[in-house]
Order: sequence, then structure tokens, then C-alpha cells
Amino acid sequence: MTPARLLRALQDEISENLRNYRYRGDDEESNHVNVYLQLSDENFIDEKKYPLVMVSIRSVECDNYKQFANVEITIGTYGEEEESLIDLLNISERIRQYLLKNIKLANRFLMLYPLRMEILTDQPYPFRFGYITTQYTIGSM
Repeated sequence: MTPARLLRALQDEISENLRNYRYRGDDEESNHVNVYLQLSDENFIDEKKYPLVMVSIRSVECDNYKQFANVEITIGTYGEEEESLIDLLNISERIRQYLLKNIKLANRFLMLYPLRMEILTDQPYPFRFGYITTQYTIGSM
């Protein structure tokens, strides 16, 4: 249950942080950023789903003192124009800054450093993706 609660907390807090963020896609309409949980049954080939953020647990580990979850946040944009890369960078940076300022989620999960942001060089044009990875404590022994 705890990894699931961490995912929900990330989804809720990122959604709230991006609630007023809008970007303009190729169709010049203002678009809202959707935040999904991993393994969603959504069809992410549909460009109308973009921009999107997906929060995922990559693994859960423990040592003698604590348990922690390795988290990946995928950010995706769609567009044939250069602006989709700028949108990807802006959304990624907004999330990164938020997480750095709010290292404790839901009064329960503490972020552990490092926090990494990566933008891939080879992109599946016209889709563009970036990733933020970090760890959160999910309990102590």
C-alpha cells in the first residue's frame, strides 16, 4: 500500500502544481497537463493526451535502517514545432523546482537526493520525452 500511496501523493501534488499551467500545441489551443499513474490503460499514441506526466515506481529497496522507492516521472509533449521541446523543458523544470522546494510529500514521504532531470537526445518525433528520477523514503525498519 505504501508505494501506491506515494504514487497517489505524487500525482496529486504534481497535478496541483500544474493546475494553472497551460501550453499551446500545434493547434494553438491552450492545453492542460494531464498527470497519470504508471501502467495506465490510456492510449498514449493519441496526441490529444499531451502534454502529460506519468509517475512510476521503478523499484522498492530496503536496508537495515529504511525503506525507499525509486521514482520516475515521465514528461511528454507532442508537436512538430520547436515549441514542443520548449514546453517539455518548461514543464520538467516546473516539476523539478517544486520537488526541490517540497521535499516531504503528504507529510509522510521524504525525498532523498540526488534528483535527476534528463531530456533524451533521440526523441520519437513528434513526441518528446524527459525524465525526473529520485528516491523517497517509504518507511523505517
